[in-house]
Amino acid sequence: MKRSFLYKILCILLFNIIVIFFTFQMHPVYFRVGTADDRLHVREMLKATDKDTFIIMQFTDLHFGELNENDEKSKRAMQTILRAEAAEQQVGLVVFSGDLLSNYAIENSGLKLSKWIQPFTALPSQMPFATVFGNHDDQAYHIDTLKWYVYTKWIFVAFLIIQAATCYYSKARNYAWIPFSLALALLFIIFAVYPSNAMRTSLLHYEKEYARQYWHGQDGDPSLHGLSNYYIPIKSTTQTALIFFLDTGGGRIEETYTDLQLEWVKAVAAGYPGANSIAFAHIPSIEYEQALMNENNFRCFGNQFTEPGGFAGWEHTPPMKTLAAAGVRAVFVGHDHRNSYCCVPLHENIGQPALCYGRHTGYGGYGTWDKGARIIELSFKGQLLQEFSIRTWLRMENGSRIESDILYPFPIL
Repeated sequence: MKRSFLYKILCILLFNIIVIFFTFQMHPVYFRVGTADDRLHVREMLKATDKDTFIIMQFTDLHFGELNENDEKSKRAMQTILRAEAAEQQVGLVVFSGDLLSNYAIENSGLKLSKWIQPFTALPSQMPFATVFGNHDDQAYHIDTLKWYVYTKWIFVAFLIIQAATCYYSKARNYAWIPFSLALALLFIIFAVYPSNAMRTSLLHYEKEYARQYWHGQDGDPSLHGLSNYYIPIKSTTQTALIFFLDTGGGRIEETYTDLQLEWVKAVAAGYPGANSIAFAHIPSIEYEQALMNENNFRCFGNQFTEPGGFAGWEHTPPMKTLAAAGVRAVFVGHDHRNSYCCVPLHENIGQPALCYGRHTGYGGYGTWDKGARIIELSFKGQLLQEFSIRTWLRMENGSRIESDILYPFPIL
């Protein structure tokens, strides 16, 4: 009787300790506390041309790794667009704004990444590129890993409570293995889908390995949500502009803009007084849809057939308004393949940047429409703030240039 009683006490203590541990300690990585300071080492400041303009090409949603046939089509589209734009003017930076891969098997990541590097190697001049990760870059399984983590964690806790009850009430110890073995199976699933930056870190490693001579990204501030959070300064003869990259998560971490990311943008911008900025992310916020529906405050142009957006959330502060307050004049995203419109505020007092989608570039993912890329021209005409301007257009796979318009300065009503 004494040994049986001790067994019950030890069993209950053991499993309740595990319950407490998994309830309060197995939290997602995006709950980590960090400081929003500027600790990144800037590798190299990019420079505008002698005409004081800087051209950026945005590729988005390539989705390499689904079918070899689509991969080859995507490679040809990239190369055709790169050559067509480079024939007219110097491209200073190529930005991949997420979902380069449909990354359902991490062991093939290096092979997939090597495919979208090949169009760069075929060009006569080396174009620097930078990336921001999307949800499918980090999608290790054909499931929503974050939901699996949340569900299985609490089911696991419930099984541990059942296990503790079995320890106490069962006269025979033989029954205790049933809930215990089920709990172990759930524990395996939890660790398999546990929110982490592990996959993003692997992709960053592959980028450096396969494209070091072209790669112009950064390791990213580890205290921020996700991994691809960094900035690149652009220097003209008279001004400096900043290009921000914001990781909106997806895959194994939550799809969101965090307060800490926005505070980091504000802290960096404070170090460049008066600088104008643009930003790239993968997933838009709900402010994109609100701008499209708000004809009194925004002028929208571009494709006429839009799809309901898949939006990232935020913690406390609407991200686009915060970015505008930090000097960000335009934000460029992807994610919703069918969308390629832009919305420009009708007055700066609206307090938001211009909001733009890129153009679906890849033959992977969904959609059969014409492929292309968004081109962004930053123009530095003088020392005055109002002399900075942003123009954008689409360069299509067939070589045509369409939907050219000004994003900044905003119209004065």
